Amino acid sequence: MILYLWSRRNRNVLMHVFGFLPLKAPYLIWFFLFFSATFGHPLLPDIIGLAIGHLYYFFVDVFPKLPLSKNKRLLKTPRFFRWICKTCGMQGDNQDYQDLLDVNDFDE
Repeated sequence: MILYLWSRRNRNVLMHVFGFLPLKAPYLIWFFLFFSATFGHPLLPDIIGLAIGHLYYFFVDVFPKLPLSKNKRLLKTPRFFRWICKTCGMQGDNQDYQDLLDVNDFDE
């Protein structure tokens, strides 16, 4: 799931797998799925991770930008996690992280 999110958010990054095979980030997940299948690992956990990663990516990054959504987010960071981050001073200055943690609207 984490690799899927990273690859979707960093589409133009060129990775060198094993130091010599260049792949763009969106194809990296498919390479690892193929690699797992080649060595006989079960594919179901990887496919479930891809599906969950895709759903999370859609609801967090794609859906809020659609005109139909009216900029509404369906998935929000839980309040206790926002409280922990605010209490421990882990808010950071990066706007992307503040948006993900919803730190600015903690005092709702």
